[in-house]
Amino acid sequence: MTRVIVEDAFASQLDSCTSTVEVCDVSGKVLGMYFPASEAEVAGYADIESPFSEDEIRRRVTSPGGSTLAEIWKRLEQR
Repeated sequence: MTRVIVEDAFASQLDSCTSTVEVCDVSGKVLGMYFPASEAEVAGYADIESPFSEDEIRRRVTSPGGSTLAEIWKRLEQR
């Protein structure tokens, strides 16, 4: 997961949110969604570790193969 550090003013705005928030730039372009988490939810993720080693993740990212979305759709249409 990528971590983004925000300015205090923006953090205060997010801290006051109790439901899902659409985060936009000044032009109105949606940058993403913010889902506030309780302290209990955050604490629940603290001890979770990936079942994959860094080497395995690197291997999967760099290995050739896979399918394009078009190829996947074609296979699904054949079913």
